[in-house]
Amino acid sequence: MHTRKHITDCTLTIVFVLLIFIPCIGTVFHWDFYPLQGENRLLAERPVWGSIPVSQYPEKFEAWFCDHFGFRNTFIRRYNRTIRELFKIQSPQVIFGQDDWLFYNKDSIMKDFLGYHKLSDKDLLIWKDKLLTRKNKLAGKGITYRFVVVPNKCNVYTKKMPEALQRSEAEIKRIEQLQACLKDTEAPQPLYLQDALKEASKTEQVYFKNDCHWNEAGSYAGYKEIINSLTNEYPGITPLPLELFPREIKPHYGDLSDKLLGLGKSSGVPRNHVLPLNNRIEIEEEIIEAPEQWGHCPVGKVIISNNPDKKLTLLVFHDSFAYYGWMPLMQATFGKTIFIQSRPNEFGIDYAIDRYKPDIVVEEWMERFLQQPNE
Repeated sequence: MHTRKHITDCTLTIVFVLLIFIPCIGTVFHWDFYPLQGENRLLAERPVWGSIPVSQYPEKFEAWFCDHFGFRNTFIRRYNRTIRELFKIQSPQVIFGQDDWLFYNKDSIMKDFLGYHKLSDKDLLIWKDKLLTRKNKLAGKGITYRFVVVPNKCNVYTKKMPEALQRSEAEIKRIEQLQACLKDTEAPQPLYLQDALKEASKTEQVYFKNDCHWNEAGSYAGYKEIINSLTNEYPGITPLPLELFPREIKPHYGDLSDKLLGLGKSSGVPRNHVLPLNNRIEIEEEIIEAPEQWGHCPVGKVIISNNPDKKLTLLVFHDSFAYYGWMPLMQATFGKTIFIQSRPNEFGIDYAIDRYKPDIVVEEWMERFLQQPNE
């Protein structure tokens, strides 16, 4: 009896020690059963001894370890799945709509949709001053400017929202406040893509069901709207037919179904990925470490293309929406394109213009960020 208890105790001790140390060993050898999931943030980097004050090293190391310990992605996925399946708890960040449509339950989206978060008069004046200043500054250098706003998914597929939310939709949203404020002024009107996407949605799906982003069809509708808005200033450019571009079908694991609900591979839907038009278009990347003056608008990878068959240089400041089809379309339409994932302040705009000398600047914003602009 004593021997059996001793064996049991030893076994439990060994298992306990292994459970503690295996993730630590896995950190060194990068062990995990699942790939890294996008988290819409930069993971902490491992601090280099001697490059920071010794007093900061423990905090920096802990932040790095929490983001990179062994089997981290496995633990996150299994936890989400257990919470969902065993306890029937769904993520408060996801709204389950009709016909398996998922919507992002973010305050900046839903409060605007329901009319609870309006722009103040002060906010509207700041927006007006920012857009007018930016337009005039670029026009003074012979550069065309477009401020493009991509609509929230719920504003394009409102009929897929739960009926109770449909009945509570606000009559006026922030974008409509801004449009009214800028009407009959010299400030540029936002190029709001909602009507173009709603029109395209009559014949094909333009947003992923399992993601808050548009798909390639939605991206193409937005691309056409931008190019059509430029034809008066640049009669030689027209939208290229989507049929010209090679395509590749592969599964898409949505940020709502995969990242927030932890459904993993079971959440995949087909994505008809748009590929570069031809191998004459040269694409390169460079890394810009944002100067301190850029403030909270960090810049990392910049994607640059050169197309010998076209003219004009296009500079695009963008968020994650541009990755769903815009790049190959713009790269085939312009002689040179520069994609910078950032919402720049005035210093950032000046820096990029001096560096890349564009003919056209497109600043793309998600509608949910249309609150108070950067100072």
